[in-house]
Amino acid sequence: MNHRLVGLLSLCLLVTLLLMGCLPEDPLLISITGLKEFAVPAVVSQSRGDVLAYLTTSARLAAAPPDADWQLEHGQQREGEFHFRSGDWHMTIWLPSSVEGNQHIAILNSSAHAYWCGYVKPNGQVVDTALLP
Repeated sequence: MNHRLVGLLSLCLLVTLLLMGCLPEDPLLISITGLKEFAVPAVVSQSRGDVLAYLTTSARLAAAPPDADWQLEHGQQREGEFHFRSGDWHMTIWLPSSVEGNQHIAILNSSAHAYWCGYVKPNGQVVDTALLP
């Protein structure tokens, strides 16, 4: 029993540390209200589609839902940060801080214990930084 508890705590700590490594540097909060007034930037939609295509074709997270199934979440969000959900899956996309910067993305499914973190370069190339299938 103690080994299970230690294993679970270790897994939670690992995921927390991985998520912290994906966070942007500026924690400015904005409130997104009235979804009709708020549009997701084209670069965010493009990166979301590129990452999901990369993950399913490379079999890294083949069970991830297709791009059309993801919905923007409402509520408090940091500036330049977009949260999407599809069932038990959660995705966060951070806009780059500069034109030449990378767009960081984290995908998590806590019920399936699956996690992916990476970034999209300005040229559209997807790069893995962490994977927990």
